[in-house]
Amino acid sequence: MIGKKIFDKVFITHLPSFYKVNLYQNLSKKCSICVIFIGRGSSERPDDFSSVLNNIPHYFLNEGVFEKRNKLLSCLKLFKLLRKIQAKEWVVGGWDLPEFWLTVYLNKKQINAVVVESTYRAASRKNMWLKKQFIKRVNKAYASGNAQLELLDKVGFQGRSQKTGGVGIVDWHSISLFRRQATKFIYVGRFAPEKNLPLLMAAFKQCLNVQLTMVGDGPLGPALKATASDNVSFISYIPHQQLPKLLSQYDVLILPSHQEAWGIVVEEAQLCGLPVIVSSAVGCANERVQELGGGIIFKNGSLQSLVSAIVDIQDPFLYQSLLKKISTIQFEAIKEKQVLSYIEENEYSTCS
Repeated sequence: MIGKKIFDKVFITHLPSFYKVNLYQNLSKKCSICVIFIGRGSSERPDDFSSVLNNIPHYFLNEGVFEKRNKLLSCLKLFKLLRKIQAKEWVVGGWDLPEFWLTVYLNKKQINAVVVESTYRAASRKNMWLKKQFIKRVNKAYASGNAQLELLDKVGFQGRSQKTGGVGIVDWHSISLFRRQATKFIYVGRFAPEKNLPLLMAAFKQCLNVQLTMVGDGPLGPALKATASDNVSFISYIPHQQLPKLLSQYDVLILPSHQEAWGIVVEEAQLCGLPVIVSSAVGCANERVQELGGGIIFKNGSLQSLVSAIVDIQDPFLYQSLLKKISTIQFEAIKEKQVLSYIEENEYSTCS
């Protein structure tokens, strides 16, 4: 049971995930927070993608599958909960759910905030008017990166914007392994249309001297396996806790998505010491690749650009320079900066 305590921040978000929970755990050390999850599980991801909050007040509006929840009943539960909790700031995890709309319209605008993780490139143009109406009820926006700030600008947001530099925290220890050259490539994620995986299959048909391992599952699985060349192999889903060990066995991570709000797997790969190749549509391309180094950005949707990136990264001099850049990334500093981005200066004295 959640009491009537006044929290510094109440987060309302879709589902528990390891990287969100890590963020909340770190943030709770600096201020008082409560988290309301709209659902506990999803039909689109494995159970171990979730994590449980420890010692932080939290609540689940729905116990079943998130996608099949009764939205009206879910809003009713949230309405009752909103009457029991007080917060200095209400932080909703987007603008795509009725529960988020209910929250920002029931609370005063000056205490409403939104986490923006989608990009203008990935946003539906037909829903831009709705986003503009939603954002009028928000005073502050926590944007993952520059691509998300661009979206806020496009919808005419007039409030305060804070760049967080991430969508959560990957709480792994960084791994530094000796790698001589790039011959073993890996993709990790869903086999879904937005990941642009047919382009990846086409690229490796032109790069037969290197190997690609596809890790995951999804609706495009059968078609991808049917069209893959002999240098492409497939591994079905593996538990998330085994991912660091798996990534450490490869040389380069590739993420060719034509729609990718952020790309947490890029951060995971860098923590394991892997250079990355990402499309220009990946949300974290600017912050995690261009600014930090340690990877190549290819033109979204361009087979020629992707093939060139795969060929270029095989150059021993370039590959070693990318490895060196990754070894200099200050992962702990980046994590701390993300946590602090949610805390205003005048809160430090009361959040201890």
